[in-house]
Amino acid sequence: MRTALAAFFTLICAGAAAQGADGTIRYRPTADISAERDSTADASGLPALWRANRGGADIYLFGTMHVLPAGTIWRGEAFEAAMADAGTTFFETNADGPRAEREMGRLIERYGLSKSGPLSERLGADRWAQFSMRAEALGLAPATFEAYEPWLAILSLTLAALDETGFSSGEGVDDAIKTLAREEGDAVRYLEPLKTQVLALASLDAGDALANFDASLDDIADLETETEALLKAWRAGDVAKIEALALADLRADAPIAYQALFADRNEDWLRTIDRLLNAREDRDAFVAVGAGHMVGPDGLIERLRASGVEVERLQ
Repeated sequence: MRTALAAFFTLICAGAAAQGADGTIRYRPTADISAERDSTADASGLPALWRANRGGADIYLFGTMHVLPAGTIWRGEAFEAAMADAGTTFFETNADGPRAEREMGRLIERYGLSKSGPLSERLGADRWAQFSMRAEALGLAPATFEAYEPWLAILSLTLAALDETGFSSGEGVDDAIKTLAREEGDAVRYLEPLKTQVLALASLDAGDALANFDASLDDIADLETETEALLKAWRAGDVAKIEALALADLRADAPIAYQALFADRNEDWLRTIDRLLNAREDRDAFVAVGAGHMVGPDGLIERLRASGVEVERLQ
């Protein structure tokens, strides 16, 4: 999983995902996933959850999946206890409501629409033919992408392919946690502005942008297989597998995009988490961000441990 698909599974962007009328991201599971989701889960078979402490407040860190099959078991006792304990819940960015939609429109116009000519000319004949074939197979007219920057074109095509694969009945973990936080009366806060996420996605055009584009086209061919593998790893709490699927290829093949999508943003978020760790004991907080941000050497967990923070895995 190299570029656009990795970006999708680690970012939330208003208007950039297949959503239902209630704003929930949808996914239709295959028979394999449907059978597995009904099995009994315990603390060793649930998504990873950590608690960080430096002598003051407890900060709970939970890696989410922004798309999920309906009925998937993921809310264990440790998760429920952590949410009950925390008085503030943090998410990546606020992508909800009309204001966010208007801002997203402005950001896409500025950073996602080409100022350097039609996409077909920028891609060249052979690459455009491959892209057009993928688009037409999904029932999309290639001409509708002509005004897009390459990153927006490939991300849009990936989202269309995800919808075709079956993102139509399920729920996003972030939305479920946000609903629970509000039911519990938690304060809801965000780690970064929407613009930061759009600029991170636009980083897919940095460096060898057309190589990134080619890798993403290849990803689309294996979309269902890679999606299910990542969902299974997340549900099992297999952080090594999540890193291998979501980060390893991106880090090797598109280091500039990896730096912008993960490393730099993690660094920014750590400043907020550091302030939270210094708060009083009664100011516990819950941080819910994409699972890719938790794993690997640049992930929040290893970075916190490297700075001397005690981090305990709860499930």
